[in-house]
Amino acid sequence: MDRTTTVKVVKYKWWKLGAAAALLMLITAWGLKFYNFSPEQQLVLNTGKGERKKIVLQDSTEIWLNVGSSLSYPATMSNRRTVDLQGEAFFEVTKNSSKPFVVHAADLNIKVLGTKFNVKAYKDEDALETSLVEGSIAITYQANSITLKAGEKLTLRKKNQALPIFSDGKALDWGDKIAIIEKLNAEANSKNSELEWIDNKLSFKDKSFPQLARLMSRWYNRKIILADTFPEDYKFKGTFKQETAIEVLQALQVTADFRYTIKGDTIFLHH
Repeated sequence: MDRTTTVKVVKYKWWKLGAAAALLMLITAWGLKFYNFSPEQQLVLNTGKGERKKIVLQDSTEIWLNVGSSLSYPATMSNRRTVDLQGEAFFEVTKNSSKPFVVHAADLNIKVLGTKFNVKAYKDEDALETSLVEGSIAITYQANSITLKAGEKLTLRKKNQALPIFSDGKALDWGDKIAIIEKLNAEANSKNSELEWIDNKLSFKDKSFPQLARLMSRWYNRKIILADTFPEDYKFKGTFKQETAIEVLQALQVTADFRYTIKGDTIFLHH
């Protein structure tokens, strides 16, 4: 018996294929448009206690991140140059007059074109600080604003905090805060104490025991606890490079009456 195989001839309708191709091109173009205009990807750089890092952004801006800090920044900076900081960082901003560089740090907004400055905004600290090395920066807090010049420092404190004694500066009423503007304290031929951490130096000036305990806890990644109440007039100044936490405390005992005990990795300070 002969077997007959039936072959079905399919006639393509070319106008339908053309429409499908056009639709595919339209979907692809829409997807690329959406991608190009979607918000820029945010990256985050963190440092733990006892850890410091440096990063160079896409616009060649250099940032040094101090211990226990976090920096959020856009991956490309093609549309904006805005970063968010928690903790402390030193910025060396590449100049771009058409695209200002903005730092959001706690309640402060800092706007620059190109300059060098330090921002300190730890959550557990009593004040926010901005120290300007070069150029000028515009700082705003709520409805208040000021422009800092090179060699000036701004400290933002709560009104219920005691004001420091300074001979070359001024205090401004900024609502629930007091803004203190003063000259940076720099010894002859040396870097400001606010900036020596960049060179891996633990440096402080006029710090109370609570402030010093927080600073050293972050720097050495050790718990330092005040076991007693210390007089408010206890203020400390010093710069240390390679000393351990114990060696720093021993050096401070030369000028202050206190002792310490160690339990595990925790240091207790006693008056």
